[in-house]
Amino acid sequence: MKRLLVGLSACAAIAFPTSAQVTVIGGGLAEDCYLAVKMGTQAEQQIEQLCSRALEQETMTRKNRAATYANRGIIRMRMEAFDLASSDFDRATRLKGDFGDVFVNKGALLFYMGDYEGSIIALDRALELDTGEPHIAHYNRALSREELGDVTGAYDDFLIASQLKPDWTLVQRQLERFTITGG
Repeated sequence: MKRLLVGLSACAAIAFPTSAQVTVIGGGLAEDCYLAVKMGTQAEQQIEQLCSRALEQETMTRKNRAATYANRGIIRMRMEAFDLASSDFDRATRLKGDFGDVFVNKGALLFYMGDYEGSIIALDRALELDTGEPHIAHYNRALSREELGDVTGAYDDFLIASQLKPDWTLVQRQLERFTITGG
């Protein structure tokens, strides 16, 4: 039986990880940057400066440097400094191209910028790389698909996100917008 899915209302806000999901071993400014991004207890400009100092002053592994760029990119995305955020995500992927969470954030950024096709490409890559938060990748890809008119693909991704994180009310609200009709 063929199904037809119809979205009923506008898309909700995009979701993105709170940090790059990599804890910096050994303390220092990079770990402080990670924790500040994760907790969000400081002003965004202070966190951006903290992450910048970590990148300028500390010696780090490639993985930790990539995570610090990603964390600064998240803060810059929250500040709506999209070009700077994009640059940070690109630097992170150049340092560590298999870092799935960076692609989740890049996908969110591209969505905010209205590049829905680019968002889907980044989110596909995140899922190929086994991101730590696949439910967010599926949710964000659903929003991008819906913006491009792929209502069935959007529904399928929302459904997967709800299966991966059943208690997530944000995705449950999205699924409530759809009506399945037979045909």
